[in-house]
Amino acid sequence: MKRQLRCQTFEDKNLACSNVNTNVWGEKKWKLGAFASCDKKLRTEAISEGKRAVDVARELGSPSIGLWLGSDGFDYPFQINFTHQWDNLICSIREVAEYAAPDIKVGIEYKGPI
Repeated sequence: MKRQLRCQTFEDKNLACSNVNTNVWGEKKWKLGAFASCDKKLRTEAISEGKRAVDVARELGSPSIGLWLGSDGFDYPFQINFTHQWDNLICSIREVAEYAAPDIKVGIEYKGPI
């Protein structure tokens, strides 16, 4: 119900939603990663959030979603198995992108050094 009201508000104001972002970094549970997490349960939750963003984008008429990998990755050599987590990241993003295809674009936001 709320989403319908939001869509109606967009139309009433002659606005459009250009992108829907996921939030897989703002909660403590994501502190060691989301899409690249070694914890299969957390990785599955992150993928579900990505798919939920796709659903919301479709409902709002947005052409894209955004993934920011703010909690994915580590800073120090030997801190994690980079190959394993890189594979997790690729598989997770691929699953979200396949769910989004062909109508919703998936953008990956740049994550620069702090």
